[in-house]
Amino acid sequence: MTSFKCCYSGRVNNENSIRTEMLEANDARQAYEKFLANQGQFPEAVYVSCEYGERLFEDHIPEARAKAFLEKIADGKREIEHRIATKKAEASLSSTDILLKQLTAKQDKTNQWLRKITWSIWCIFLILVFWNLLSWRYYQIR
Repeated sequence: MTSFKCCYSGRVNNENSIRTEMLEANDARQAYEKFLANQGQFPEAVYVSCEYGERLFEDHIPEARAKAFLEKIADGKREIEHRIATKKAEASLSSTDILLKQLTAKQDKTNQWLRKITWSIWCIFLILVFWNLLSWRYYQIR
């Protein structure tokens, strides 16, 4: 068996690094197939290199593109179903429930502002305490 270095020609799934793997195989095609089995199929060419040279495999690209396209369609379908379910849930709410939901949202905003005001007051209080301590210490020294 020969040692092969397999890697995609570019980045996949917006990863920072290129996927690379060292594999033991009888020939470059077998290493390519093992690499796809381990790393998954993506619409990028695969370089397989060993001490004798390098080969480029692109047999999997049409299938990977079709798979990615079908996944995008499925994601879009799930998004549409989620939006429909949300609309149905909101439509089934009574006017009291809708008003309660709006009131809760406004209450959350109010609580955020109150937290900010509380922290501001504490900061001002600490500044005044330190100011008084420093001025008291100053008059103690005189």
